[in-house]
Amino acid sequence: MFQVISPQSDNPLTLDTRLVSFASDTSLPRAITRNNYSSSNIEYKGIDFNKEMELQSNRRVLTDYSSVFIEFKFANPRSG
Repeated sequence: MFQVISPQSDNPLTLDTRLVSFASDTSLPRAITRNNYSSSNIEYKGIDFNKEMELQSNRRVLTDYSSVFIEFKFANPRSG
């Protein structure tokens, strides 16, 4: 949930929002004491931010000067 206060202006305010998901490694986190992983190792990579999947998107146009609360509800995604 977040609050948006549209500016006092004649121009409408457009809000574009997206909920994205990234595939991640579900194994145990790597040890803090060992930092010499190669960049090809899954323990080094962890999350691939290059491949995003859009789960939900929304566009809302505010035309009046006001304060609006916007809340997004979605099911818990599967692990990883």
